[in-house]
Amino acid sequence: MIKNILFDFGWVMINIAQWPVKFVEQKNGLEKGHIYEWIKYLIVDYAKWLIDTFGFRKWLVEKLGKDLWEDVFERWGHRENASINPEMVQLVQDLQERWYKCYMLSDTNEIHASANEMRYVYDIFDDRILSYQIGICKREDTWNNTTKFFDYAIEKLDILPEESIFIDDLEENCEAANRAWIQTIVALNPQQVIQDLSGILGID
Repeated sequence: MIKNILFDFGWVMINIAQWPVKFVEQKNGLEKGHIYEWIKYLIVDYAKWLIDTFGFRKWLVEKLGKDLWEDVFERWGHRENASINPEMVQLVQDLQERWYKCYMLSDTNEIHASANEMRYVYDIFDDRILSYQIGICKREDTWNNTTKFFDYAIEKLDILPEESIFIDDLEENCEAANRAWIQTIVALNPQQVIQDLSGILGID
């Protein structure tokens, strides 16, 4: 019997208008992927808090230049770059009224988390796991074919994988959860998530 619903955050609970790196590449007429190739591994280190915000900013200023980095940094924390999915917030609240536990599992960093804390949307969950606070992220599990992030979540939240469903917009993250014996839903849009979850749980 399913008791726990685990939610990713970005592109599940919120819509992100445009990833900051892509926005800055387009704004400055740079080749697609130009900045991303510089920072893709650094982003994972930042999400695991192997480097702090000062170190992250310092490294990128050195690699990208002050003006370009400040453009990325400003966009990263810009609240208008993301909007909350009201249907998903309502889904969490409806599930909790039916006594399901709802948890949030997110690969994130201090900049993102601080911006999202101001939205208070984290507060609707029974508990949350943020990668930069624990030094483990989902992306590593997808790269290394491991389950470290989900093993940690199972132990920390004191849940059973067979009693849990994980919802994420990235199929590879769902595959990592499957390896940890957690059932998954790949999120395409709120309506599809609600329909698929309702079918699994047998609720209207």
